[in-house]
Amino acid sequence: MSCFGFFLGTTLLDIRYMGSVSMPMGFYHMRWKPVQASDPQGYQAFLRALHPGVLVGFRPPKVADALAVSRGYSYEYEVIVKPIRAVAGDSITADTSGITIYHFSRFGVGPTPNNRLVPPTVSPQSNSRILAKDSRGRSMPVHRYPYRIGPDSVLVLSAYHPRSFDGRYYGPISMDDVQGIATALWVRR
Repeated sequence: MSCFGFFLGTTLLDIRYMGSVSMPMGFYHMRWKPVQASDPQGYQAFLRALHPGVLVGFRPPKVADALAVSRGYSYEYEVIVKPIRAVAGDSITADTSGITIYHFSRFGVGPTPNNRLVPPTVSPQSNSRILAKDSRGRSMPVHRYPYRIGPDSVLVLSAYHPRSFDGRYYGPISMDDVQGIATALWVRR
């Protein structure tokens, strides 16, 4: 598809600028989440497309959003872009080296037809240390570990910058807070 063809079907409302250092700065295209009541099939297809590694645009939980706005990490009601790292059924642990994700749901962990148990895939996350203070010396929120991602939730976590304000501090987000799937258009690495 040519750039011209891409932009014919794209409006300025579909483009988001991310100026935070927690992700590559630049422009992202948003494929907005369909409304379940008016497009149930599109909504279900959207949900199936959400898995670890997919970039999503989301609104942080209210308490985290209020903290981010008060500290200047983001603007009120801003749609933030970060990658999904864990989905419903996955387990999350944390230690001094950072976050580790045990992917149970993604790989069909459990008994196989011949009753052999498939172990989870263990995925240590780079740049995921949980810091006690932000870059200005202010205390960071503490999320309780370990935990399992519940239904209709995902964990967003950016490995791009070690000081990213993301799920390591406020835990998983609800699927209701996921606004769309993001694709980098033009970013500075």
